[in-house]
Amino acid sequence: MNKIIKNIDKILILIDKKNRFSLVLINLFFVLNAIFQFLFIFSFYLLIQSFSDPDAIMDNNLIKYLNKFLNLENGKINLSNYFVTIFFVIVILSNLVFILANFLKFNFSFNLLTKLRSRLYNFYLTQNFVNFIKKNNAEYTNVILSDCERFSMQIIGNCLNILLAFISLIFVLIPISIINFKITLLSFISLTILFYISSAYLKPTLKKFGFEIKEFSKNRFEILNESLRNFNEIKLENLENFFKNKYYNKENQINQIGKKLSIINHSSKPIIEIILITGFFFIYKFLFQSSSSINQYIDIIAVAIVTLYKLMPSANSIYQSINEINYHKVVIKNLLKNLKKNEIKTVSNNKDIPKKIQQIKLNNISFNYGDKKSFLINKINFVLEKNTITGIHGVSGSGKTTILNIITGLLKHKSGSILINKKETNIFNNSKWFKKISYVSQNVNIFNDTIHKNISYNLGANKTKSNTKKTISILNSLNLKEFLKRNKKLDELGKTISGGQLQRIAIGRALFKNSEIIIFDEPTRNLDNINEIKLLNIIKRLKKNKIIIFISHNKKNSTICDKIVKI
Repeated sequence: MNKIIKNIDKILILIDKKNRFSLVLINLFFVLNAIFQFLFIFSFYLLIQSFSDPDAIMDNNLIKYLNKFLNLENGKINLSNYFVTIFFVIVILSNLVFILANFLKFNFSFNLLTKLRSRLYNFYLTQNFVNFIKKNNAEYTNVILSDCERFSMQIIGNCLNILLAFISLIFVLIPISIINFKITLLSFISLTILFYISSAYLKPTLKKFGFEIKEFSKNRFEILNESLRNFNEIKLENLENFFKNKYYNKENQINQIGKKLSIINHSSKPIIEIILITGFFFIYKFLFQSSSSINQYIDIIAVAIVTLYKLMPSANSIYQSINEINYHKVVIKNLLKNLKKNEIKTVSNNKDIPKKIQQIKLNNISFNYGDKKSFLINKINFVLEKNTITGIHGVSGSGKTTILNIITGLLKHKSGSILINKKETNIFNNSKWFKKISYVSQNVNIFNDTIHKNISYNLGANKTKSNTKKTISILNSLNLKEFLKRNKKLDELGKTISGGQLQRIAIGRALFKNSEIIIFDEPTRNLDNINEIKLLNIIKRLKKNKIIIFISHNKKNSTICDKIVKI
């Protein structure tokens, strides 16, 4: 029982308060649906009895009251017509309520899926850089796309299926239990025991399948990312078959698990039917073994058949849903782990960050990852100033990227201090500090949108008149005005955009953001000599009222730097 309560608590943590209220509403409709299932069987029983023994049914006080209230004649034909009408109305209403209950169930699951994915996506984007680099992109993608769907649609969806089926099952059994309570109770207990034994037997296997499918799905995302990201190398090195076989093997492993799960679930329906029909056979023998006539039990037989007809879908739904939950519940722990509350949050509105940045001083800065004793960078000292281009040089692996990540506030130094305008300041994971910085790398990301949105995305700007004018001015200053003549989205033109144009688009973003600090990380690596010279001239013009940091392996590019820092 404690284990069940713990699992419920874990699930509720992943559901926000608004959705928990929706759960209450759904449960009310589940009960309403169950009441109509009961009325369906009860009205069917009255309908059959109105044909088989109308005199007996007319002696019922409730029927007498309804007959008098509705001013009905005491005739067999009128009574039968009356119950046919009642049965028809209840059939229509019960199906409408059933449709509405299922709509609310699916609506809840899909809304939960959207909110959970958005919540995780926001969590990943707002976590600090140190925690972000602990996982690869495939793992993030797998959790958002796969784990969230398995939780919302399979775990929560099947929990609701069990609830709907169980409540319906209880109400469906009420009419037959009135006729013979002992047999109904015995049948219910027997069915419950069979479900429990079957679930306990299959649970370890389904749990194993759940772990395997999670790992295989993550591997599949990794293979897709690797192959699509390195398309050029795959073509040039003739690696198509290698990746094709690698992907096929992983897809086949997922396929095999899917087959086994489908067999387990779909075999439940015939098994449950056999059990229920067998039970009905023994009940039939028990009721009629001492009677030479079946006519006196015709109404009971009819109710038993209809009850059986209603029981089979509910029993099958419960059985399949339990199996699905055991298969998918491995994701609950992983989602809770990804949404842990002790995550370091981004600092916002930090008053220590000055409005204008004149100088950044790194004083005895040292850094290492984790618990490593040796420092990747050790007691680094230098000053960055406005109106100055500072070049940072060093061999590969010397810590240039780490220095940049400390300056930008993505990493926190282990010792030393950072002074902004000669005042020690905490810039780590600081949203106000991030707004001061633009980063231009050798690999520029282009979004599947217009040139205006690609330039202004930093501020999430809409295409207003003022922003459009600003974008046009920037594009003209960077000699990118040809893009204004194209109505296509940039991603559609990706193959025709040169390396020099990509770099200028990245610079355009920095100009639109009006960043005080611009970092260039190997911006000329993929450029030819002509575009390299053009880009260096643009960078030289940018340094007025800005702090420029320039990293390049090419020593010729150092000529644009006012000073060089060697790491």
